[in-house]
Amino acid sequence: MAQFQLGSVSTGTLRTEDLIPAFMSALDRLGKELPGDLECLSRLEYIDVTTIPQIADNVSVIDDDDDYWNSEEAGWDMESLTQALEECCPPFVYFGAIEGDGADFGFWPDIETIQEIVNIAECDASQGISCPDDGVIVQVSDHGNVTVMDLDRTVLWSTV
Repeated sequence: MAQFQLGSVSTGTLRTEDLIPAFMSALDRLGKELPGDLECLSRLEYIDVTTIPQIADNVSVIDDDDDYWNSEEAGWDMESLTQALEECCPPFVYFGAIEGDGADFGFWPDIETIQEIVNIAECDASQGISCPDDGVIVQVSDHGNVTVMDLDRTVLWSTV
């Protein structure tokens, strides 16, 4: 199993016309199907379809000035894409904007939840805290580095 990649999917913009393509590409990189209820799927030449092969046959045009980008449908598409990306997250990771920068969307460690687990366990987290309900072991070094492993100790993700 490959280690999950934490980090940004889209930075520096809140424009729907930038976020939807970035979120769709992120799902494709993760090998996940796009939600079938996306309105934009039927209007998509705007997006570089070579990066999203599963939609290459279903293309028309959305340009920067299209009313779609400011429509309710675009908002619903954003919601569907965000939910699909959240479902891709391993334990103790969330998809969304990083704290302190509302225009930096990506996969981020849920440090607050990890800290709660460490506090509840009241033990040396550097030895690893087993979380059987999540099927993982969480290890926190004395420097604050976090490693999340499955129960076979295969690293799912880590951060420094």
